[in-house]
Amino acid sequence: MGGQSDQEGSSQEFYRRLKWTLFLRLMVVTFLLVATIVVHLSKNPSLLVRPLIALYFLAGISYFITLVSLLIVRWVRKLLPFVYAQILWEVIFVTALIYITGDIESIFSFLYLLAVITASILEFRRGAFFAASANFILYTSLLLGLYFGILSPLLPSANRMIIPDLMYNIFFNFFAFFAVAGLSSYLTEKLRATGHELEEARDDLDQLEALNESIVRSIGSGLISLNPSGQITFTNTAAEQITRHKSEDILGQPFSSIFPQINLDAPETLKSPFTVTYQTPKQERILLEVSVNTLHDSRDREIGKLVIFSDITQLKAMEDQLRIADRLAAVGKLAAGIAHEIRNPLAAISGSVQMLERDLTSDPTNKHLMQIVFRETDRLNSLINDFLIYARPTPNTMKEMELGQVIKELLEVSYHRPDMPPNIKWETDLEAGIHLISDPHLIKQIFWNLINNAIEAMPSGGRIRIVTRQIKNDPQHPENLLEVRFEDTGVGIPNEYRDKIFDPFFTTRDSGSGLGLSIVWRIVEAMKGKISVESEVGRGSTFIIHIPCPAHGAEAEQIIPAMKG
Repeated sequence: MGGQSDQEGSSQEFYRRLKWTLFLRLMVVTFLLVATIVVHLSKNPSLLVRPLIALYFLAGISYFITLVSLLIVRWVRKLLPFVYAQILWEVIFVTALIYITGDIESIFSFLYLLAVITASILEFRRGAFFAASANFILYTSLLLGLYFGILSPLLPSANRMIIPDLMYNIFFNFFAFFAVAGLSSYLTEKLRATGHELEEARDDLDQLEALNESIVRSIGSGLISLNPSGQITFTNTAAEQITRHKSEDILGQPFSSIFPQINLDAPETLKSPFTVTYQTPKQERILLEVSVNTLHDSRDREIGKLVIFSDITQLKAMEDQLRIADRLAAVGKLAAGIAHEIRNPLAAISGSVQMLERDLTSDPTNKHLMQIVFRETDRLNSLINDFLIYARPTPNTMKEMELGQVIKELLEVSYHRPDMPPNIKWETDLEAGIHLISDPHLIKQIFWNLINNAIEAMPSGGRIRIVTRQIKNDPQHPENLLEVRFEDTGVGIPNEYRDKIFDPFFTTRDSGSGLGLSIVWRIVEAMKGKISVESEVGRGSTFIIHIPCPAHGAEAEQIIPAMKG
């Protein structure tokens, strides 16, 4: 057993081999006892002849030794002497059996070879040659004892042993014992080496499978493998997180039950990655980038498909934000230049018209025309101011304000608007104690534009709901955030307009400059915040604003550092 035997065979494999040989001994002894009795009964009906009595006694001793060995093997500390004692007993048992059943004429001399093979299984090369040596010594001693009359045969023999027969038996069995020992030890050593290699290969395979499974489960993209019937056979952790389905719930299920919008048999699914909108069990709508690959075995036969997908909802939102930012930045620079170029001539025109008004007669027509000029001049000046706010929303006055109070003041003004549609219902859910350091004019500009947008979306009335809350200790938002939601039950925004509503001058109404939502977007962006919209045609829209909201003190003065640049 090599190194394992030197360590007294403490491994489970050694115990398994030892127990196997002990059980084999029980079966062999039982078989020999029964076979001998059956053969004897065919010749002599008596079961109490001297050779059989000796056989009963020998079998009983063997049963006793074997059963005791099975019982105490787990408590034996020095296994190596115990194993050699078992090998030696097997050789003694075979020698005694041969003596009982006819010595040199016994048909059981082949059991010596079985003892060698058993010893090689237990102790490999050393055990095999130990058994072969014990066989030769005991068998030779038996023959010499019978030849010189030291032992009396139990069964009468017609042939007297002569020197040539004695020498032939001794040397023939010597060759047989050691030849079988060499062959069996070689085979068992090869078997042991093969077993070790197989065990190492199995360990390497287990480690490779564990590594592969760990890599697959750690991949950020969702992976779902399918069999040829389209049933799910594997999902990784990312797939569970994205689809909101546990692996055990969808394994064995048809792929179409999880992704009904993906047709695996359609040719376009096997082309470049495509995007689909997926609805989770919680009714969340997310955008997925999906690619489908065909799996083949070593013979290039199709064995299923592998679906790889990623949640690109946030990435798409960021791309949209960047696209809007780039577009609005370019327009903002242009608007700033135009506003500055127009404001000076407009001021000169306004001043000149005021001077001309004093010299004009009190003709009603002239007064009416002058009023038109003043009104349009004021409107043009207001538009230029909007241009400048959009181009560079720089705060004039920074001070602390209570957000709920600001919104209540704006609502009070809105209640008394002359153009207020009938049947407008106002609802608020304002978290108390939310303070903000900013320019009140810019904050009111955000809320006023959103209120105007909601009122204009409900010409026949509806519900406007304003919600504020402060987000703290959110893993997705490491800094405190102020969240403001403006909800209305108006006409909603069609999908084709969703990406354009923050563009300057974009409007679907007959009146208005189309700068209201653009100004809101620019101010929120300058405050390092984000604005998003959720809308459904015929059911209304919700504008959601997130603005960083540091604590009071020195940090609060940095609420809008980009606005001061």
